[in-house]
Amino acid sequence: MKIISDTPPINPGYFKVHKMELQGKKKQPIIREYVNSNDAVCAVIYNTKNNKYVFVKQFRPGAKMDIIEICAGMMDHVGEEAVETMKREIVEETGYHTDTINQVVKPYFTSPGKTNEKITIYFATVSNKVELGGGAQNENEEITVIELTKEEIKNTDFIDGKTLFALSILKLK
Repeated sequence: MKIISDTPPINPGYFKVHKMELQGKKKQPIIREYVNSNDAVCAVIYNTKNNKYVFVKQFRPGAKMDIIEICAGMMDHVGEEAVETMKREIVEETGYHTDTINQVVKPYFTSPGKTNEKITIYFATVSNKVELGGGAQNENEEITVIELTKEEIKNTDFIDGKTLFALSILKLK
């Protein structure tokens, strides 16, 4: 496929939908739409003080329900490196200061058929709660922090893709 054109966003909302015109092998025009997104980060977080893993529960519009998932966030602060974004999100969402953080999975496309978003997976340890957590007030987040043992993780029905992938990679699920 050859890209003929890639328009600016066709909608004014939170997600920027672009229209792309392609040319296939038979020279026919093909129109595709995709969500143009900043990249993202996420982390499996382990609390070394109570030997539990830290998750967040929040409403997700696509699922139309609250979802239990690993901490995550968009890389939407200009000049901020991925690891710094992850540390900031951990404080905002869970209230914990990050003790250690290591990349587990390099950036990968989350759903390349509909978005250009890539996400990086980290493993972080925490032990010191420095804020309440619950999300950034200016982003209207309403996040509940949930801490689970390894056994409780095995008995929890996660339905979020990045969470299932990260837990599988770390052999927690």
